[in-house]
Amino acid sequence: MTGHHHHDLTLSDDPAANRRALEQVLASGTGGTLRLPAGTFTLDRGVVLGPGWTLTGAAPGPGP
Repeated sequence: MTGHHHHDLTLSDDPAANRRALEQVLASGTGGTLRLPAGTFTLDRGVVLGPGWTLTGAAPGPGP
């Protein structure tokens, strides 16, 4: 991979929409870092990250 792409997702309280959002980015085939927003978001089923992908969460905020 010649560059490193960052893909920031917006997720909601809809488990099926969250999974579709993840799969849409993963299907792009570009690879890179898939960054999830802060919070807890459910999926209606699992997803598989292929080669070239990294999954990360939001940076920790202030507080305990």
